[in-house]
Amino acid sequence: MIDDRFRKFFSKFRQDAEEAFNFIEWLESNSFRNNLLEWRDPSFRIVTGGFDPLSIEGSLSYGGRFNIGGAQENSFFPNFRMQGMLYAASSRRCAYKEAGELLGQHQLYALNPQNTLFLWDLAVLLDPYPDLKSKIDSTPFDAIWGYQKVPKVSQILGDFLRQKGGDGIIYPSTKDSEGKTLAYFAKDHEHMRQIFETSLLNQP
Repeated sequence: MIDDRFRKFFSKFRQDAEEAFNFIEWLESNSFRNNLLEWRDPSFRIVTGGFDPLSIEGSLSYGGRFNIGGAQENSFFPNFRMQGMLYAASSRRCAYKEAGELLGQHQLYALNPQNTLFLWDLAVLLDPYPDLKSKIDSTPFDAIWGYQKVPKVSQILGDFLRQKGGDGIIYPSTKDSEGKTLAYFAKDHEHMRQIFETSLLNQP
């Protein structure tokens, strides 16, 4: 049983590494047209454990769908370093669906932009690279980002778009057919405080 689990882990490690190298090569020889959309609407985030709704500590340590965390830093990909991301949802319903099963107390917050934000609309960027949507939607080993030890294609894409500018990424939710996931490029906690005002909402 243990040997089988190790084989699955290293098989996925190799597959993810090969996909990452291939995608990096493709990005270096192709380009995306700018498709930044303006965003002024509130987004929504569920917080557990009494954490600050603008905290990015988890994304820095473990990484996330569109950002590389400390868990993915390694010598095979020396040009990629951990960078924070603040993840939110386009509606209350989407926030709860993205959060999954919630244990213990939690709070629902609205994140209200203080100025117009400019977000990369990934729905427009999916066509050029073969099977890009399924690669973006794929999850790490055991669906735990801390177990991901090489950058995934979605994380590399997030790093690439961050370098090109804008405030973040908007992408169709994988758990709510009517919702969107928002991933804001974050330098640190103070940076997010400059961009958003937060308000605690009543529980549904």
